[in-house]
Amino acid sequence: MTDPSSRDRAELARRYASHSWRELRWGFKSFMLNGLGGTSLTPQVVRVALLRAYGAEVESYAILGGHVFEGDTSNLHIGKECYFNARTFIESVAEVRIGDRVAFAMEVMVLTSDHPVGPDGRWSREAVAKPVTIGDGVWVGARATILPGVTIGEGTIIAAGAVVTKDCAPWSVYGGVPARRIRGLRETGATPPEAPGNRTA
Repeated sequence: MTDPSSRDRAELARRYASHSWRELRWGFKSFMLNGLGGTSLTPQVVRVALLRAYGAEVESYAILGGHVFEGDTSNLHIGKECYFNARTFIESVAEVRIGDRVAFAMEVMVLTSDHPVGPDGRWSREAVAKPVTIGDGVWVGARATILPGVTIGEGTIIAAGAVVTKDCAPWSVYGGVPARRIRGLRETGATPPEAPGNRTA
């Protein structure tokens, strides 16, 4: 008969091996996407090929270096003629759907995992995945943060440093912490800036 302590040690070893294997796979994927793919020495066409190899749907090539991609890459959808400046962070634990002609300035963060606070006032260690949708023609300013579960309407501009906690109406300017609607764009005839340096896939 097997000693219970031996069974416990065997189960612990199995869990450790499984966890270590997951860590190795995650580490290799992170190196390919964020190490090799993130350096400015890597051509943009190679960076996009790596994202596609890990399941992302990408129709744009203007993705500069220094990015960090976390989560399930197959949840990431990037439309045509998009432009991503340096050092953006996209967490695709839930679906991240980015429309056509979207432009990100430097160090934009898109988050999709949330740790809700329970009735006892404690935050949950288990993350809840909430998708993010960014409509066509959106401009996101430098160091803006888009929080989980947010939808940003077509043609909207998010000001630099804004923290977007709720859905944003189309053709509007949002800024502040938390971000609030500052004004509309349609009534002035203004449109978001063209994303520089684009070419489609």
